[in-house]
Parts: sequence; structure tokens; C-alpha cells
Amino acid sequence: MNKLNNEVVRSKGTIAGLHRTPRAMLPMRSFPELRLIEGKGVEGDRYSTGEGYLTEKLAGLGVTDNRHLTLFEEEALQMVLNEHGIALSMEDHRRNVTTRGIDLPSLAGKQFRIGEAILLGFATTPCKHIEEMVGKRIVPILMKSPGLNARIIKPGVIRVGDSIEAIS
Repeated sequence: MNKLNNEVVRSKGTIAGLHRTPRAMLPMRSFPELRLIEGKGVEGDRYSTGEGYLTEKLAGLGVTDNRHLTLFEEEALQMVLNEHGIALSMEDHRRNVTTRGIDLPSLAGKQFRIGEAILLGFATTPCKHIEEMVGKRIVPILMKSPGLNARIIKPGVIRVGDSIEAIS
């Protein structure tokens, strides 16, 4: 573990859950594994097919390549429950990967490995779409732990239980 600003930075973790949906307004579904496709995203997911809620907006900003895979910390779900009494499932946060034991913001600007895949992390913020989907005002709460977006550098399959580790 590293120390940054007197806080422990969790530099290794695991996949606690994997999720995808073919369209923005459909519920996320859990899967034991996901196939990551370089230049596209998660096979069968809304962002790889162009059906994502923000796909058009992000394309206009030229940032679609940074959203191949989206990640969120399981610890953030526990924080929301403990501090605000709001129970969210792994599917509710609308991200592809739920992690355990790793500080996702510390991976922004770094390459990291999950299973067979290598990714490059990018900082993100929670979007208001999650509020529409869960019916609760939670975006300001999630600003503490917004998750991470990633670009696929090396494709491959990722599975629940795979380790996550920074490599650069």
C-alpha cells in the first residue's frame, strides 16, 4: 500500500461484480465474465454498441475512447448505506465493474491490469442518469467516490474474482 496525503491508498483489489446492459434505460444485468474489445468496450454493452445514454454527448466532446469500461468501488456502496441510509445494489450504480479493495481514483492516468486485459484509467464524475434510474438524489453523495472510466489497451476476458493492479 502507498500513502498519499496521509491516507492509505489501496493499490490492489479484485472484481466483486460485472455488469452490462444493451441500452441506457434498461436495467444492468450481472455476469460472471465480460469480454473487452479494444476500441469498442464491453461486448454487448450500451457504450460498445452506441446505445449509451451519454454516447452522443461524449462523441461531440471527443471522449468516447475513455469510456470503454466503467468501474465503481464496492466500498462506495457501503459508504452510501452507512452515511446516508441509501441501499444500492451493484447493478444500481450503472458501471460495468464493481471493485473491492482498490482506490480507483489512484488509477487515473495509469495503466492497470484486470484478468487478461490492460486498461488506462481516466477520472470521472457520477452522472445524473443514475438518479433517474434509482429515483434518489445521490450524485452529490457519490462525488466522494465517483469511480473510474477506462480505455482498453489490451483486450481480453475479465471475470468476477480477478485481481486488479496498477502496472504503471
